[in-house]
Amino acid sequence: MSKHQWGEAIETFVTAFMLLIPGPKRQPDNRLLPLPESPVLEQVDIDSPLTLPLPEPSPKVDDIVIQKNMFNAKQLAALDAYSENTVSLDAMEHEVSTHLYHSKPRGLYYIVLAGKVFRVTESENRWRIYLGENREGPAVKLNAWQKWELDPRERLLGGGPAYSRHSSGRDVHDYTIQARGIKSIRRLSPDKALMIQMAHQLAMEYLSGAKQTLTAMKALDPQALQYRLWLADYLNMPTLTERQILTVDLAIDLIYTRMSKPSMNPVNSERFLQVKAKRPDDGVVAFIDPNDTHKYVYLTDFFFNTPLDNLNASDHEWLEATLPPFDFNNHYRAVTLIHELSHQKFFTEDIQYMNVAYPFVELLKNNPAFGAVSKQRISDLQRNTLSLTTPRDKLFSRDGSEPPLEASAVERILFVTGTTRLDDARDVFLADPVKRASVILSNADSITLIISRLGGKLDTCGFRSTVTGRFG
Repeated sequence: MSKHQWGEAIETFVTAFMLLIPGPKRQPDNRLLPLPESPVLEQVDIDSPLTLPLPEPSPKVDDIVIQKNMFNAKQLAALDAYSENTVSLDAMEHEVSTHLYHSKPRGLYYIVLAGKVFRVTESENRWRIYLGENREGPAVKLNAWQKWELDPRERLLGGGPAYSRHSSGRDVHDYTIQARGIKSIRRLSPDKALMIQMAHQLAMEYLSGAKQTLTAMKALDPQALQYRLWLADYLNMPTLTERQILTVDLAIDLIYTRMSKPSMNPVNSERFLQVKAKRPDDGVVAFIDPNDTHKYVYLTDFFFNTPLDNLNASDHEWLEATLPPFDFNNHYRAVTLIHELSHQKFFTEDIQYMNVAYPFVELLKNNPAFGAVSKQRISDLQRNTLSLTTPRDKLFSRDGSEPPLEASAVERILFVTGTTRLDDARDVFLADPVKRASVILSNADSITLIISRLGGKLDTCGFRSTVTGRFG
């Protein structure tokens, strides 16, 4: 990576984080944007430079290192509950070559991490903190001083859960690369190359449409009122703040810029990889590797043969009729691409999956017989899994069919809420509307849903919503 690229990456990283971190309350700059409730409106020039509460002096590379260390400390604090306080290392065999402590009678292994003892298990040639049965904890590694530390080299899974279980904590070696780049994919499967091209085109339309909608919202255009109301409601805010609008605007710009680069041209791009999972129970749709300098987007079988293909989709029994018919498979793939690029460019985390790649809730029929794809099910996922209505004990947690939160997601939650424990973060999330909105905007599926909703414009597919507040 050139110095210019490195500087650009650092600048983007800092900008994104500073927008997501709620600043101190200031008067009168950080006022709420008024909604157009009367003919006379206070005009706010949102396009003018904002005085954001950024730290002084401007962040440098050293500041990024400090932030990284702070993230690491918060992550370690989150693991306190899993440290072992009742075992004695003196009674174990210390393996000098591996720096592991082996309890031979029990057949268990332990390490010393940041002055505390943790049980570890080996999974596919990597050691991980033990969090319990059927759960994969964060990976650890020996550093240059032969001390155990958390291993940040964890890829981000994306696309949201399908019907089969998603498995977290794996790397690209869990998949067989079948084709590298569009030309190779086209030679192997011309239809799949066409699917990528169509998904890319629709994703660009969503991003461009979202930008237009947001521009209208910033201009207080009455025609954008329903979208302003929806976005404020989705973020659990009475009205939107300048910072929140700027955050969404930045996310759209970053993802659109990446997707419009020649290197992402779906006719000849080398960044799309067709892969096949080695494990038959793997349900991952797509993923990226955050440490990958080539910025590959890995697409699995589920990207091309979407979960919706198995729902008697040809009969459209679960989907409202529209003119022209809503292309749910292309929508699924386009939204998945936006999700993945939100990881690469806006540094989102998978805090909560919401099945945002499924059709818009207005297009789904409210029939429980359709199970996971019913209107009520999808609406509940998108409205109540990361919001003020989420039960406290369900916040930042996953059910048994999904993997536990990645360590990087825990770091982000703790950092944005200014806490050291997830339990405290739950209280802050429910009590502080600004920090709650910042957590929501850190979630990949949330940003993706916002972009697809603002850019999808349901009236263009022949179905006009009559809802003026919360959709769904």
